[in-house]
Amino acid sequence: MKKWIDNFICTDNEGCEYTINIYTDIIDTGNLNDPSRVIEGLKELETSDGKPVNRLKQGEYEIIETSVILHSNSPKAP
Repeated sequence: MKKWIDNFICTDNEGCEYTINIYTDIIDTGNLNDPSRVIEGLKELETSDGKPVNRLKQGEYEIIETSVILHSNSPKAP
């Protein structure tokens, strides 16, 4: 199951702003001692309109579909 965690703002080289949503997979790791146990899996990034985003490095991202490079100084940016 995918769960929304947070979002942050990025800008492209022309100054256009994008909201990037951070999601994580919730993995059921329940057992007999703790049947409701879950852990967070890998994080996924998407634009606010659902386009997948790759993290290139801290503060630098790429919208896969359009190859637009984004930058962010947000402390929430992974």
